[in-house]
Amino acid sequence: MKKRVLAVLFAGVLACSMLMACGDEEATAVAEEATEAAAEASSEFTFEDLQENYAAMTEAYDAVEKLYMDDAIEQSDDVEELLTEAKDVIDQMGELTEADFANESELLDMNNSILDILNALDKIIDMMDTTDAASASGSVSEGAFADLQENYATLVETYQLVEDAYMSDAIAQDDTVEELLTEAKGLIDEMGELSESDFTSDDDINTMNTSILQILEGLDGIVDLMQ
Repeated sequence: MKKRVLAVLFAGVLACSMLMACGDEEATAVAEEATEAAAEASSEFTFEDLQENYAAMTEAYDAVEKLYMDDAIEQSDDVEELLTEAKDVIDQMGELTEADFANESELLDMNNSILDILNALDKIIDMMDTTDAASASGSVSEGAFADLQENYATLVETYQLVEDAYMSDAIAQDDTVEELLTEAKGLIDEMGELSESDFTSDDDINTMNTSILQILEGLDGIVDLMQ
């Protein structure tokens, strides 16, 4: 189900945003260690940080909109209304410049709005349903394994971000976190050994996509434990 594919991609975007978007000192330090985006640690949330998160939000919106336009997704007035509302807010945000923000607090307020929209896009995905024709498929559709590989790559990248963040001097070492990271790494390594011949239908692909999403959600939980 392509809904699952997009959910995996979105979870990856959201996980990365969580590492980059928090305003407190510890989370900011984690972000810098994880992304190697700055040479020196800083507790300030800047307009450039806001721009990066805005770019992640627009990327997520484009992916959700693209999914909705797929023939495999059933059309819905409610989904279309929510997408339109999200797009209007995104367009309004895109017109803002650094001069529109007087201080860091106003930047963080806007960043919280970005996270709200990301959460709303996640809910829009849950509202989408596949058509009967798409659900009836009994074989691997063209490009399905390639999509799965992209989702796996997102998972690996997100895992690496979380692991790098944990290894930062800003994070206290924790046996529970280490155990969860080891478990996630083991599952990721097992998935990496699978080839296209190991899947006989889209159902098999969807099952693996679901597993990828579950691991991403687990990494999300690890991020919470580190804060």
